[in-house]
Amino acid sequence: MNARIISNEEIDRKKWDDSLLNFPCSLIYSQSFYLDAMCKWDALVVGDYEALMPLPNRKKWKINYLYQPAFTQQLGIIGNVETDAALEIVSQKYPFAEIALNHNNSTGKIFKPCNNFILNLSAAYKNIKAGYSSSLKSNLNWLQKFELNYSAGNGYYEAIDLFQSLYGKKLSSVTAEDYTNFKILCSQLYTSDNLVLRTATAQNNQLAALVLMLKDKNRLYNVISCSTDFGRSRQANYFIYDKIIEEFSGSGLIFDFEGSDIKGIADFYKKFGTINQPYPFIKWNNLPAIVKFLKK
Repeated sequence: MNARIISNEEIDRKKWDDSLLNFPCSLIYSQSFYLDAMCKWDALVVGDYEALMPLPNRKKWKINYLYQPAFTQQLGIIGNVETDAALEIVSQKYPFAEIALNHNNSTGKIFKPCNNFILNLSAAYKNIKAGYSSSLKSNLNWLQKFELNYSAGNGYYEAIDLFQSLYGKKLSSVTAEDYTNFKILCSQLYTSDNLVLRTATAQNNQLAALVLMLKDKNRLYNVISCSTDFGRSRQANYFIYDKIIEEFSGSGLIFDFEGSDIKGIADFYKKFGTINQPYPFIKWNNLPAIVKFLKK
């Protein structure tokens, strides 16, 4: 395999992004602008950009290691190359890694499968809704009495701030810098019409729920979702996801719910007739024994 690891400065971004276009199942997280915004990264490149693997990396104790950047669910190997052969090359340069591959990668190494629920939005809304669970249909009928409003918004900075205030303490690995970087990324996506913000509000404009999504030619990515106390009492999350599905039905897009391994959230996503498209989270530790001891 004609593969090499190259530094960030050596990456030909046009070739990189053009190569991604040849693989219809590639995800937005691997595009060069996304990686540039969210992390320092190098790359494994096979041949003349015939296969790719982004390598987000940091350094500690003078040792380079791979990690999974914030707001970046899946990366891994894109292209027709054997997964474990590529990982073997990468592990020689990076002795420690905790990374998520993508749903197209198959590995014989030890890994944890992570849930990712998706819904095909090609069909008409009534046909998609027919696949909803009976409990979801019942919930949607019940919450009609609250007369919630569904609308588009552009306050994505405020949406990210709300998410940080509600869930920041639970997501301790996501830093203030990560949130800042993600805001900059969203500004780019908004300019190119690839950012979608939808809100659910009461008649007095009180916020009940919001969903911030990224968009490319294949998918809507459910990257941020928030419900206020007011919204939770009215099950506004059922309302807003149903309205998103109705709005984008017939579009041919895949609605990517971005998870989850938390049972309650997974059960919620399943109610919409989703299918699970899992991806592997893999870890290796080839550090010297003394460093392994210190890392414990």
